[in-house]
This record gives sequence, structure tokens and C-alpha cells, in this order.
Amino acid sequence: MKNKGISLIELLVSTVIAILVIDATIMTYTNIKRSYSDINDEVDKNVKAITVQQLFDLAVNNIGYACYRGSIGQTFNDVTGDNISIFNKGPISVGTMPITAAFLPSTMEVNCNVSTCYESGSDYLMIQRDRNIGSVGSVNNDDITIVGGTLINSLQVGDYMATCNSSEYSLLKISSASNGVYQFVDSPDLFSDNQYVGDYELSIYFTRANGLNDADGNPIISLYAYVQSKSAGASYELVAGVSNLQIKTVTKASISLGQAINWQAISSDIKLDNTFEAIQISYDIAGETFTRMFPLEVY
Repeated sequence: MKNKGISLIELLVSTVIAILVIDATIMTYTNIKRSYSDINDEVDKNVKAITVQQLFDLAVNNIGYACYRGSIGQTFNDVTGDNISIFNKGPISVGTMPITAAFLPSTMEVNCNVSTCYESGSDYLMIQRDRNIGSVGSVNNDDITIVGGTLINSLQVGDYMATCNSSEYSLLKISSASNGVYQFVDSPDLFSDNQYVGDYELSIYFTRANGLNDADGNPIISLYAYVQSKSAGASYELVAGVSNLQIKTVTKASISLGQAINWQAISSDIKLDNTFEAIQISYDIAGETFTRMFPLEVY
């Protein structure tokens, strides 16, 4: 019997079926890839949101100084000679960008004209605290002996230190350091035996451009922390893609049982004290707004 082979119609039908199978395979692969990309983007967004929340939680829960007198009702005096004018804002304060202070980098100030300026319309969170503590062992004219293992091992010339008495906090700058004996730029008369001392750290959390652009050519806004514990500070990028940092406050007196919290947006710099119950911090990541409340404990 003669073998007729495959007819043209059969060939066309099988070709169409093959094309449909290939097309379905491509569509399935494309959908899976798109779904994976969407899931990956969502995971990345949520990881960033959790990271930011943890950063703010750590910051708000590590404010102030270990001086037993607390900070309420105290005055704050800068005697470093470096014009750290914001020392008088106390352990925690909030405000709107930009910040006016001579010692801060231009990226945070009103006349910023570079590609890494602060984000207009955003707020900032300022934390002032000590990292390690010690006490005055003895006072001999300008020579101040400081005791306290973790503190004395970390102090260097140029570092800032905080101390307090019954009515005020003072911020000082080390001019000489030798085997636990220190001299300061000014005011050795502020010290007495057994007095509290701590190494000072300023942290300002804010959003600014990081100098890069996204796929659409728009500047990438990131969460930054400006950190200073001596004459020169530095800004560190914490989380990229975080923008529109907004902070609201609520006072203890404004809270009523059974009533919704009346959060107040900030329009100027505010020194937060023990009359405030909490702050609310919100920020945007990939078009979604995240919000969290942080209770305050200011002493």
C-alpha cells in the first residue's frame, strides 16, 4: 500500500496547535514572572517598612541622659565653643525641614542647592542622648578625672560630653585626654566629685535625595540619620526609597477615655517634654503610606 504521508491540512492543524501551546507556555511564564516580581516588590516594601519602624522604635526608646535629676525644668547650655545651638531642644524634639543651625551640613539647611537636598515639606525627629556614662572621680584645677570603664575607654580629644547639676545641663568638649584625666575647652568649674558625665550623641532623622534617580528619572528619596558626637558629624543613608516623613503629636491633656486621639500636625520646632503622650510617624514607600504611634517617656 502506498504511504500518502501527512496532508497539508494535518500539517496546518498541528502547527496551529503547537503555536497555541507555545503561546500558552509563554503567557504562563510571563504571568508567573510578573507575579514573582509583584511578590518580590511587596516583600521588599514591607521589609523596608519594618526596618524603618524598628529604627524609630530604637531611637525613641533611647533618648536623654542618665543624670538622676532628669531633664524636666532644666536649662541646657552649650559650652563647646562649636555653637551647638540645638542642645537646648532637650532629649527629643520634632520640627519641619529645613533646620537652621550653623554646624549642620548644607543638605539640611534652607539654602541647599545640591542634588542631595532635604525633602521639601517633610519633618524631622531629633534625639539627644548619652551612649556611655561615668562620674567625676576628682577635680584638680583644670584636670578632671573621670571613672567608669565603658566611658573612659571611648573618650577622645574633640568628643562632646554632657553633665548636669541641680538646675542645668552643660555640653562640653574635650581638649586634652590622658589616662582618664581630661581637660575641657571651657568651664571646669561645672564639675564636682561623683558628678554624672556621659558621652553625648545627636541624631537627626530626616528624608533627602540620595543623589540617584529611579527608572523614570526621578530623584530617589531616602531616610537618613545625621549623627554627631564631636565637632564634625556625618549623614548616613538608612533605608532607600523612604519619603514624605510626617510627624504628629498628642498631649496627655488632650486624651479622653473613649474618644479618638486628636493628632496634631507640626508646623514649627517643638521640644517634647512630659506633657506629651506620644508621636505618630508616617512615611511613604513605593506609593504606600505606613503609620505607627510611638509612646513617649520624657523625664
